[in-house]
Amino acid sequence: TAARYDSEVVVSATGAVVIHGDLNLAGSLLVSAGDDVRIHNTDLVAGSGQRITINTAGDLLLGDAGLEATSKNPMAVTISADRLVEFNVGGQVVVAADALVFSEAADSSIRIASGKLDIMGALRAGARYNATSGYGWSGSSGTVSITSNGIITLGGQGLDPTTFAPVTVGGTIASSGSVSISAGKDALGIGISLSEKSSITVDATGDGKFAAVAPGSLKLAASGDILLLGVVESKDAGSDVAITSDTLVYVDSFVKANDELTIRGGAD
Repeated sequence: TAARYDSEVVVSATGAVVIHGDLNLAGSLLVSAGDDVRIHNTDLVAGSGQRITINTAGDLLLGDAGLEATSKNPMAVTISADRLVEFNVGGQVVVAADALVFSEAADSSIRIASGKLDIMGALRAGARYNATSGYGWSGSSGTVSITSNGIITLGGQGLDPTTFAPVTVGGTIASSGSVSISAGKDALGIGISLSEKSSITVDATGDGKFAAVAPGSLKLAASGDILLLGVVESKDAGSDVAITSDTLVYVDSFVKANDELTIRGGAD
């Protein structure tokens, strides 16, 4: 239906849920599970005006989270929704190196609430999957909003797509409007960790694809340390970056705001 508050396809389980295969939905999808949700070797698409929502008390594993893919056992995942992709997860979210998540329309959103988050793949709000180029910007004012009780990590291990040998990979978060990330911390006191191959970027013009509705905004906040070894950048005119930690902000990378850059640390 055209309503934005209902779900035409509902998957509900007291235990685990495994999704494997291609699903192209005209309506919205709601998955609710009492245990882990695992999605692999899947193209999951919700069409015009629709949403994908996954709620689980366990973990959410997207793609080759266990580094077990082979040429005969592909694990790659693409999740795309026109209006909203939303994950509410009590445990850990793993976006593996072969997992891509998109919200496509103008004013669309990717929202994640989790106990812990690892991104080796990519989240892009305001963009659409493209088999040739990987993605293309498709809607202005996209938003990525992430809240984690524990650490948020971008970058880690993946498999080489040709040899399937383990390699170091980066994670990506990008939007055509805003990115807001709020983390707690792990046992070592780390809240956000961005590897040297990883990036968090905002461009309200979609790399020049459309006119900016408002200047982009990129905000990182954590109760623990923020360790930045990769790229953090707001690209469009008038866009800002704000980085705030209750303890340490460590920067050994490229951090740039087109307009205002604010970095605040506390006591470490």
